[in-house]
Amino acid sequence: MKLQFPLLHLLIEMVHPALDEMLNVLKACSKANVRWVFMVSSLAAILRNPKCPFEKIMDEDTV
Repeated sequence: MKLQFPLLHLLIEMVHPALDEMLNVLKACSKANVRWVFMVSSLAAILRNPKCPFEKIMDEDTV
């Protein structure tokens, strides 16, 4: 099935849940009086390799 709005799908399925979880982490850090939080991320975490079929599950071995 081809998605009509791939960017909307990306936002709903991947970015929004990640944002919610990050907010949960920051709230917990705030309650624990944590002074510094370092977030390291990569676009590779949310972007697919265009050569990889959409149906294939990607993992560390996916090229």
